[in-house]
Amino acid sequence: MRLLSWSVSLTSCISSSASFPPAPAFSCTCSSTGATSTSTCSNSNWMLLQRTFRHHHTDSQRVVHVLYNNAHSSPEKASSKSLPALSIRPKQTRRKPKARRPNGYWSDRDNLRKEIEMFWHDVGVTTTSPPTLSPIPNEALLNHFGRNDLRWAIARHGGREAVSEWMGGVPLVPGKWAEAVATCSEVQQLLDPSNVAGRKLSADVPPKSPQAEHRDIISSSTKPRWKHRPGRKPKGYWTEERVLVEFLKYLYDCKLKMNRPSVWMPRPSELPHDLKGAVARFGGRKKICEQLQLVPFNEWNYFERQFQLILELQKYLETKSGRGSPAEHCFPHMSDVLDHDEYKTLYDLVQYFGGRKFVASRLGLELCGDANSSRRAWQTSYQSTDLTLISFGRFNLDFAVRLLGFIRNDLMEKRPPLKPATIQMPRKELLLARGETRLAEEIEIYGGYENVARRLGLDF
Repeated sequence: MRLLSWSVSLTSCISSSASFPPAPAFSCTCSSTGATSTSTCSNSNWMLLQRTFRHHHTDSQRVVHVLYNNAHSSPEKASSKSLPALSIRPKQTRRKPKARRPNGYWSDRDNLRKEIEMFWHDVGVTTTSPPTLSPIPNEALLNHFGRNDLRWAIARHGGREAVSEWMGGVPLVPGKWAEAVATCSEVQQLLDPSNVAGRKLSADVPPKSPQAEHRDIISSSTKPRWKHRPGRKPKGYWTEERVLVEFLKYLYDCKLKMNRPSVWMPRPSELPHDLKGAVARFGGRKKICEQLQLVPFNEWNYFERQFQLILELQKYLETKSGRGSPAEHCFPHMSDVLDHDEYKTLYDLVQYFGGRKFVASRLGLELCGDANSSRRAWQTSYQSTDLTLISFGRFNLDFAVRLLGFIRNDLMEKRPPLKPATIQMPRKELLLARGETRLAEEIEIYGGYENVARRLGLDF
């Protein structure tokens, strides 16, 4: 099985004498009348894009892209550890919560009683009632002191009246602040000037939550909220033509910085804030994607994840099984994959694409037998029904890597608009014109162009 050799090269994308494409025409349809009008980008805006494009490309005669060396040009295969720089977002890690109560803590009524007593103790109030009859604070006080957990627990047990009933008729702090100030001794202790915890409380104004205090600070500020700042676009800067021009400039920047084809629609979260707002104002991402004829995010994200899955799986099999071993064609157990921290991404990708059995079936691999079994891991005949696979026909990981690499490199050379705006299975004529005779022959071996496209999720 031969591997893909990836290297980053600096090469010229456009010669200094190459002509920039003419200003494109964009069609707009009125939602109320249904009338369709066609407008052409003004020459001034299009020349601005032309200068920007040449500044990035022709001035320095550079563009960074991934080159693919097939088996005919390189007899020595490269190490599979040098994976291509795919446009894959790193896995997000869940932020661990701060000090939380254990599970089932608030279900215990004794814990709720204890927390109410601790609330008054923490704010420096001595209850006049016995400790077991500490009054239940109202929601205004709980919000003011940030005790949302206690407020939620009281509501979970049926509200303050229900809690007061099963606690033996403990008193309630009145909900109206004026009444609470006049009748509740605990509230009067909070309003005492010597009480540090109640310094922000007033007998005339009900307590406010920290969020409400923050809003008051912002609204009472004398500094204008909206003021033109350096680097901010002036009023009236954004027009429909300007949005298209700035969006195209951003696509070319992504091609250089992220090694991503400029015909792929960016992720919704990665657009600059000003451009994101302008796109939303002039029709949204879907409209921009249709006007510029870009590959939608969901489609190319599936392509990149699948490419990364095959590369990671190929690397794992070669590293753990040894090249040339029959076990190299055997899909590993997920428990074995999780034992290695460097292959956590492989585990996540296998689950994303349907699990171990389905991925093994699509990629033409056999399932490994149990580690405790006396049978060899690469045994081809299985008696157990849970190891039965769906037959997709013959396939090869090295072939999949070279085919997906060819498609991605071909997309790196294209510019918007892309017709059609999909990731397509390459035609036989294109493969032969690029010198990929072996790749064209292997496609026929593994089921033909339509079957290979269906297996890899490509448009055909």
